[in-house]
Amino acid sequence: TYHVVAGKFMAADVVKAIKANDGAFKIATVQGGTLTASLSGNNVILTDSKGNKSTVVIADVDASNGVVHAIDTVVMP
Repeated sequence: TYHVVAGKFMAADVVKAIKANDGAFKIATVQGGTLTASLSGNNVILTDSKGNKSTVVIADVDASNGVVHAIDTVVMP
């Protein structure tokens, strides 16, 4: 559950939050960890607690349990 967050975060809302928070938006995970969202060009980057980075490659996929954003690498607590 480290890669799961509570709430509905659409890509446009995440980008707005990043810009409104000086380029980095901290997101609490269901497991109790933190992911940090930032921008690299037009890409949203997630940084885990170990400093590993993942890029969102597919955004805003509706699912039965919320919204899914696919990333290109695994995030770790």
